[in-house]
Formats: sequence, structure tokens, C-alpha cells
Amino acid sequence: MLVLNHVLLIDGTGAAPQNDMRIDIVDGKITAVEPAGEQSPIPPGAKVLDMNGKTVIPGLVGMHEHLFYPMPDRPDGGAALYGEMADSAPRLYLAGGVTTARTAGSMEPIQTLN
Repeated sequence: MLVLNHVLLIDGTGAAPQNDMRIDIVDGKITAVEPAGEQSPIPPGAKVLDMNGKTVIPGLVGMHEHLFYPMPDRPDGGAALYGEMADSAPRLYLAGGVTTARTAGSMEPIQTLN
């Protein structure tokens, strides 16, 4: 179990942000959201993160993503070279809050799906 405690919560519904909230996560799924001051007991062994000054938002949907980028070593007069960043690019999108992505083109479609 992971507990995000004392977080500012923006739920994506258009409601006002909720300050000083607690979010319980079990097996990667949110199981409870409640005010931090009215919290139920934290189970033994739960990892608790003090999120004071931090904000939680819903995952973002990226509508134009690529896992490949032009490489700087283009041969003189030759075609551009593109590098597939199938490991690092998805992690960077996720770090930026993108939890769902729609590709805008792929050099390696099976790798992109993986």
C-alpha cells in the first residue's frame, strides 16, 4: 500500500482543487481518497509519502507522440537518420504526466505497441 498524504488534489472534473488530501493506492489502483485530517488508520507496512506542497492531477492523454527522433549524424547529402527511443521516450512522457499516448507515426510499429 502507498499513501500520498497532505497532497493538493485536482480531480479533473472542474471542481475546485482540494487541499490536504490523502490518497491510498493498493496494487497500482486508487482505493481511497479522503481529507488527510480525517484519515482512517494507516495499515502497518504501508509506505507513506508526505506530499505537502505537491499536486496530484489525472493522467494526461498525449495526442501526438513519437518514440523516434532525428539523429544529429546525418550523412552529407544522405537521408536523415532516426533513432528509436523505445525505452527512454515512454518513461519521459510518463514523467511529464502522460499516461495514455496516441502515436503520430512510427518507425517500428510493433516496438511502439510493446
